[in-house]
Amino acid sequence: MKRLLSFTIALIILILPLCTISCGKGERIDDYNIVVPAECDITIKYAAEALATLAMEKTGKALAIVSDSEVEQKHEILLGETNREESKTTIALADKQYLLFKENEKIVIKGYGIYIGAGCGDLFNKYATVTDDGVDLSDVPSEEKVLTYTPLDTYNSVIFMIGDGMGSTHIEMTEYSTKKPFLAKGFPSVGASITRSLSVINKEASATDSAASGTAMATGYKTINGYIGLGAQSELLKNVRELAHESGAKTAIVTTDLITGATPSSYMCHNISRENDEELLAEINALVGDGKIDYCQGDVGDELTSHTKKALDTVSKDGSKFFVMIEEGIIDKASHSKEHKGVIDAVTRFNDAIAYATQYTLCHPDVALIVTADHETGNLILTTPGVYYFGSYAHTNKNVPIFAIGAGVDALNDVKIENVLLAQFCAKAYSSDPFGDQAYAFNK
Repeated sequence: MKRLLSFTIALIILILPLCTISCGKGERIDDYNIVVPAECDITIKYAAEALATLAMEKTGKALAIVSDSEVEQKHEILLGETNREESKTTIALADKQYLLFKENEKIVIKGYGIYIGAGCGDLFNKYATVTDDGVDLSDVPSEEKVLTYTPLDTYNSVIFMIGDGMGSTHIEMTEYSTKKPFLAKGFPSVGASITRSLSVINKEASATDSAASGTAMATGYKTINGYIGLGAQSELLKNVRELAHESGAKTAIVTTDLITGATPSSYMCHNISRENDEELLAEINALVGDGKIDYCQGDVGDELTSHTKKALDTVSKDGSKFFVMIEEGIIDKASHSKEHKGVIDAVTRFNDAIAYATQYTLCHPDVALIVTADHETGNLILTTPGVYYFGSYAHTNKNVPIFAIGAGVDALNDVKIENVLLAQFCAKAYSSDPFGDQAYAFNK
């Protein structure tokens, strides 16, 4: 009898883990691959990468991303229109809508345009339960029900992306040339930013420079052209990256420009002149050395998207809140030289980084993503269909677009605001105290 009891206990111990693997409760997430169509666009590509990142954050397990041309497996997460039978559905989706359901051990995620990321986020944020035995995915709904993206009202992290010199016409020219959409135009919140500096207001300059506009968006104060992180009386101004760090958030700065460029420097430095490269570099090196910036990379060129991913991976470890500023700085330089191809190449590269940041944001519901510019460069205009003309080598006072998605961004929808208010918006993620010049305020 004792031998029979011992055998029975041993058998239960042997079978139990197998039940954990095969049953709905406690499914092993590492049994799954993420499957994408063999020919997929950057939205689905980056949705898959953002989903894999989210899975690692939530479960500690790495999910492989494979093409639907690979041999079909029992457990798969299907993104978009794959060739798997479970991906076939007749449901038509509209703006902000997506599908997330489970059928035959396959998890199907589809979305209207960029909103496939909302389904990816739901999978691990709403339905996956991590246990000691694995990850329970049994709560994923089996019904093919249309869901609608509804962002949170509050946010604790910000991704702030700046296209230096990028006006609306730069975007239109790039879309016309490449026949591909600028993804941020599909964001739920779209507005405009007024870029004039204090030098313009005082009639001492015809347009802002990147130092004054960068400082305005970083600190919430208008200032003099050429000043970095300083007010009109040369007083030191706290920037939003400093505020984020003080609140315990991790921070990152990435740019295709030199790291001492006027825009990135505005989020790190305090100097009377943007031309003081050695002083700016010394201040930046000190911040990095003291651990006050967690990821800092300049002159990244065509690796902008790669460094965007690395920056986000670095700052979001352990569920940390964060502030990240990503700049595409070559739009401005190409516009100063009236180089149409240079502008198109730079905006295209920026669009790729935006595509990843968008899917990352949709997977992380407490993040706000803002895409904007510091000013317009070149007075780019459309003369005849498909023909774009630079009317100037210099900066202009044209308003620049604001595109926003994620938590809390309804405040930026259908607005025309001074650029200092973007700093105020970012600051709300890290402090409830007033930030920036309180003479300026949101209308809603």
